[in-house]
Amino acid sequence: MLYFIYAFLAAFLFSFGLKLYRAITLYVKHGYLYKKIQNMGLSILDTMVELNYITTNKEALIVTSSLVNKGDVSCSLLGGNAYESAVFSKALSEIINPINSPRYLIIKSSFFRKRLDIENFYPVPEIFGDKKTKAVVFKNIGTRILVKVNCFTQGIRKVEDYC
Repeated sequence: MLYFIYAFLAAFLFSFGLKLYRAITLYVKHGYLYKKIQNMGLSILDTMVELNYITTNKEALIVTSSLVNKGDVSCSLLGGNAYESAVFSKALSEIINPINSPRYLIIKSSFFRKRLDIENFYPVPEIFGDKKTKAVVFKNIGTRILVKVNCFTQGIRKVEDYC
């Protein structure tokens, strides 16, 4: 009877420990997804304001991000007109969707992430990726909001080196 209890406890700890390990690795790799998407939305909004794509006063605009049922994330721009919301949504979906073949690529990394060999790759949206100066503005704003990011061209050259 005692061996059964030990075996049961060992199996329970093994399965719980495995799930805990997976949860910790997913958190380190991806973090809180809705917060990350809200930060992406803020960087898109600030870049749109900087490049004069937005005519509405910036103080009237709000980027909302919420966690909907079972892990779905919703992010939207409140206070803007239909055109501004459509451009914002298109740019955000281009960042989140799988990378097709962007002109510029943002790589998010840090000291801790490099130690664990974790890097996140995001394409620069087409609205900002048509000219190098717009991509640099997006990268600079992304550095302020998303911590440390680097911008690369298709030829795997840093944008600053390419300038």
